[in-house]
Amino acid sequence: MTDSNLIAENFKSLYPQYSNAVINIESFSNYDDYSLALISSITADKAPDVFVLNNNEKNSIFSNQVI
Repeated sequence: MTDSNLIAENFKSLYPQYSNAVINIESFSNYDDYSLALISSITADKAPDVFVLNNNEKNSIFSNQVI
C-alpha cells in the first residue's frame, strides 16, 4: 500500500461517513508542476475539492492572508 493510499484509508477509518468517497492524492516534484496541474484542472472545470496554495512568496497575491 502506498503512503497516499494509507493516508486515505486512515482518513476513512476516522471518518466513516466518507467510507465510500474516492480520495485521490497527487504528489509533485516541484511547485511549478503543481501550479500548472492545478491551473489546468481549474480551467477544465475539474478543480479538486482541496488544494494547497503557496503563501511564502513575498509578492504572492495570497501573502498575509488566511483562506
